[in-house]
This record gives sequence, C-alpha cells and structure tokens, in this order.
Amino acid sequence: MRVLLLLLAAVVPPQCEQWPAKPAWQWTLEERLTHRFDRDCLAARRAQAADSCRARGRITDFVYGADTPELFLPAQLFDQFLRSAFLSKHPEPFIHRAIDADFALPSTFFATVEANAGDYLRGKLTNCAARDAALQRVRAAFGGDFFDRFLYIVVARGLCVSGDESRESLLRQASCTSAAR
Repeated sequence: MRVLLLLLAAVVPPQCEQWPAKPAWQWTLEERLTHRFDRDCLAARRAQAADSCRARGRITDFVYGADTPELFLPAQLFDQFLRSAFLSKHPEPFIHRAIDADFALPSTFFATVEANAGDYLRGKLTNCAARDAALQRVRAAFGGDFFDRFLYIVVARGLCVSGDESRESLLRQASCTSAAR
C-alpha cells in the first residue's frame, strides 16, 4: 500500500527524541508543539531539508511536510488547502498528490469541502472560530478520520513553512479549536 510507504518514508532526525509512533493525523496539539519547538530537533530538521526547502532570516519555526508532516496544526493545513484549492482556484496539485499517494478522493470531494467551508471561504479565511466550525463540518461530512488523513498525507507533503512563529502564537491559533488534534 503506497500510503503506508509514504508514512514510513518520513525521515525524522535522531535529534528528535521520543517521536510518537502513530500516524501524523493522530498526534495531539501538545505532541505537535513539543516536537516542533525542540531546539535540537528544529536545527536537525532544518539541516535535513536544506536542499528541498529554503529558509531565510530569523527562523524560530520550521516544518517540512515531506519529512515531518505531523508538526503542522490541522488548522494550518486546512487554511493552506482552502487558500490554494478554492481562493486561488488551484486544486490540481492536491489531486495529483492524492493520486501519487494512492489516496482515493470521492468524486464529490471538492464540492463537499466547499459546501461545508463556504462561510469561512467567503470571509477570506480570517476568523478563527469560523475556521474551526468549518473544519469540524468538513470532518463530519466525510466521517471518521478521512479528512485529517487527507490533510497530513496530501496537503502537508507539499508544504514548507519557516519563519518566526512562536509556540504561543500557534497555541492562540489552536485555542478556539474544540477538537485541536
């Protein structure tokens, strides 16, 4: 199964100690933040991804989705997906990544997401509470963990984020989430 191969292919540097042995979409908020802001792990992840992901300036936060997708917050992946697929009208990269990962999308996938996230999309992705409500509706529309698996298997693989984001600012982003996984 290709999906399992993609998950097992993630390369976590040895400096990232006590990495939880579970799929990316099952990590807790605390697990994500603890490993994301561990200084030794951060430096090792940045060095590991140097050829694939360029980072400039003061870097206090760095995540490369091809190596460590579990470090993204679900809301970050959801926003990135909505921005690209709906606001910029470029769903093709997600379709291709899903095909490459052998991750079957239902024929109504994009219509279902849009129907359940429409109010958040119309608000141009600016309201935390609206985002979390939309994310919960989309999750419910697909049932189970399908949409979270999509976020971490398909959306995260194409992302590289670097900057001066702090643990506190990510906690604030996640604070209005009732089910911040």
